[in-house]
Amino acid sequence: MSEARKAQIAAAEAAAADGRETPLEYMLRVMRDEGTDEKRRDAMAMGAAPYIHPRLAAVELGGDKDNPIRVEHSNPVDRPPRETREDWERRRANELMNGVGSAARPANGSH
Repeated sequence: MSEARKAQIAAAEAAAADGRETPLEYMLRVMRDEGTDEKRRDAMAMGAAPYIHPRLAAVELGGDKDNPIRVEHSNPVDRPPRETREDWERRRANELMNGVGSAARPANGSH
């Protein structure tokens, strides 16, 4: 946590301990007040949003020289990684003709 953020938290805690309204509580109170101008309520909502809904931090993927990131590519279940497209098509057609796979012929041999 940054020093600036620690200072903000300490100031808010001190205000709350003294019974004073914190900046966030003020923004929420104004935002919820239906008698307040809509533009001001919108401004308070935008001001309070980072305290209530923090942004997702960007994450950089990376490894180090001792633990590099390993990328694995997956292949379809019925196609081995070193099989050419033509070999796969030939093998798959043969499997289908022999009743192997999802397009198998009915057990009685009729179409």
